Amino acid sequence: LDRAGTVDANKDIIQLATVWKAKRPHLFVGIDLAGNPIKGDARDFMPLLERARGHGLKITTHIAELPDKDDETDAILKFKPDRLGHALWLRAIDMAFCDENTKTRLRDKIHKSLLGK
Repeated sequence: LDRAGTVDANKDIIQLATVWKAKRPHLFVGIDLAGNPIKGDARDFMPLLERARGHGLKITTHIAELPDKDDETDAILKFKPDRLGHALWLRAIDMAFCDENTKTRLRDKIHKSLLGK
């Protein structure tokens, strides 16, 4: 999904993703919310991501590491995506929204990505 696009335009992507997930579940596994963090707000796309999740798609969200996007980052962490992109500068308060299992998963995923696994 392109966060710079409209919610309506991204609805079509979710529709296609759910169709392809049903047809080729071993090939089509997830959706990524990415794009220019200055344009758009990830919170606008949460209902679409919930719909995708309901169809068995994994969710990746890229965090906008900008000082004025803290509320958006909080919402993304509360949403609990399967993977975070560009989450290098999470504040201590961001981690406070995560339960211990989520913190462990985040640390493990960061560690594995650094090792190239």
